[in-house]
Amino acid sequence: MTEGHPRAKIWTLKKKLSYYELADIINRFTSKINYSMRVSFKEDQHLMGRILTRDGKKILTPEDINDMMDDLYNAARDLITYKDLLRLLEDNYKSFKRVYEKLPDSNKKFEILARFLFISMLILATDFSRYPRFGVALIFREVRDLRNLIKNYREAFLNADNTG
Repeated sequence: MTEGHPRAKIWTLKKKLSYYELADIINRFTSKINYSMRVSFKEDQHLMGRILTRDGKKILTPEDINDMMDDLYNAARDLITYKDLLRLLEDNYKSFKRVYEKLPDSNKKFEILARFLFISMLILATDFSRYPRFGVALIFREVRDLRNLIKNYREAFLNADNTG
């Protein structure tokens, strides 16, 4: 594990990542958490999309999100200092993989995968922040919203399957 200053962790993470833009987003989230500012997918998805698509010059696909998630997970495992956050990152990654493999391609699938990626970045930002307790509250709110989204998607999918 890498102990030390959050900026050193961000720099180390950026060096390990193929998608170095993820480290820039995590750095922004860490700063927000340090100032007790709210971080949420609904508010930050445009920032995240703008950075990841390099200002709209690239179109992201579920495969791109999968590659980013693999890259982030592999680079971040030895940087997280809190065991509970590491376990949460691992659980988030496993759930992401299940959803990626099972759900059919659609806009909802893309949104769900993007939310999983967002949660992974939020977990890292929380670990790198000075106030992890505040970050954990943000993570649990995002996980709750993601669960509700998946539940609604699953119900809509089953209803469409029963009527068709």
